[in-house]
Amino acid sequence: MLVYNATKQQFIDDVRANLITDAIENEVTRRLNRNSPRSEVTSWENSLRFMMSVLLDEAIPASAGVAIE
Repeated sequence: MLVYNATKQQFIDDVRANLITDAIENEVTRRLNRNSPRSEVTSWENSLRFMMSVLLDEAIPASAGVAIE
């Protein structure tokens, strides 16, 4: 189940603006009808920031797709 789907640039913008975890949490709530524990949200924040740093590689086009399952 996809909980996030965007371009590389939108993903980077969402992480930098601290919007990514809210977007994912809202989608998890909507699709699974459950609230995520704070520890899970913190895990997303940490791993998605790391993923953003990987995607900052200029060899990856800004239009590349990013999907989170």
